[in-house]
Amino acid sequence: MVQAPQTTDAAMDDAIRLHQESIVFDMTSPLFMLRFPRGAEEYRAGGVSAIGATVGTQTTGLALNASEGFSSTARLYDLIRQMPDKLRLVENVDDFARAKEEGKLGVVLHFQTCSPFEQELRYVEIFYRLGVRAALLTYNIRNLVADGITERTDAGLSRFGVRLVKEMNRVGMVVDGTHTGVRSSLDAIEVSEAPFIFSHSGAKAVYDHPRNLTDEQIRACARTGGVIGALGLAYFIGDPADPKLENLVRHIAYIAELVGAEHVGIGMDYTIGLEPYSTLEEQQAGHKRVSTTGLWNEGDIPAPPLRNAPEIETPAGMRHLTAALLRHGFSYDEVRGIMGENFLRVFRAVWKPIETPGG
Repeated sequence: MVQAPQTTDAAMDDAIRLHQESIVFDMTSPLFMLRFPRGAEEYRAGGVSAIGATVGTQTTGLALNASEGFSSTARLYDLIRQMPDKLRLVENVDDFARAKEEGKLGVVLHFQTCSPFEQELRYVEIFYRLGVRAALLTYNIRNLVADGITERTDAGLSRFGVRLVKEMNRVGMVVDGTHTGVRSSLDAIEVSEAPFIFSHSGAKAVYDHPRNLTDEQIRACARTGGVIGALGLAYFIGDPADPKLENLVRHIAYIAELVGAEHVGIGMDYTIGLEPYSTLEEQQAGHKRVSTTGLWNEGDIPAPPLRNAPEIETPAGMRHLTAALLRHGFSYDEVRGIMGENFLRVFRAVWKPIETPGG
């Protein structure tokens, strides 16, 4: 078992108690599938109750068509079966508490693009039945649904995109605007009849990066009753040469001040393109690859070496985030919400029981 960072001061002891009592949920984890089982063990060591696992291929981390979506969903099932005493698939909100009571890490299936639905609206229900409970509209680049954040234009939702959002609402799948263009995400919020999320994003007013949200996006999301999952990747939320836990807290505090702490969650986005999960050579090769695929514009991701803040370099240090929020002045109830309960509130409002066709 990976050992979490330890400290003995009274404030940290208080934070640990709160952390242990709470349902701690990280909405976005590419790491789970890309570095299995190491990532799963580190989440458990960090006292995390559940994660939103990015369902994707081993090469790109994303499922870009229906075939990859089905294949990678099946692979995720296989991974859970490898650790049945430590992992539990989350299909409804009650499963979060069950996983915690059993001492298991709950796993929510999450697409980081709607591309696996292709042009088939009926695939939304099929994937929902398989356990996929949330999906991004697009990952950076234009697809059939919308424009992404790296496109030269941002025309909003397509006609198909409007229909897709409505179908996701009908089925009970959460609509996620992360990595999506500003106009496109605002269109989706306007069309959606259910709470909306940005699963892993920062605030542009705190750190001006294309991956982060405008105040307009944050306010629009909150008006739906939705949640913004604060992004933990250091190079999107502050100076990449000086990663600090305080940078993440600044984004959380800004969003909370703007729209209320009840609209903030956690979407750390732990992944493999940084220390300690990749060597410098692997990082350099990965940086070259993403810079030439068109998924990112030049300069969006800084050159290696890359790392997160030392206290939360891996999920094993997640208790330090709870402690930092308490130090900042958030109340116990606000911290419980931010660390998990706010996303669960959205899931209670959006997720629906699976109905039998013709039943």
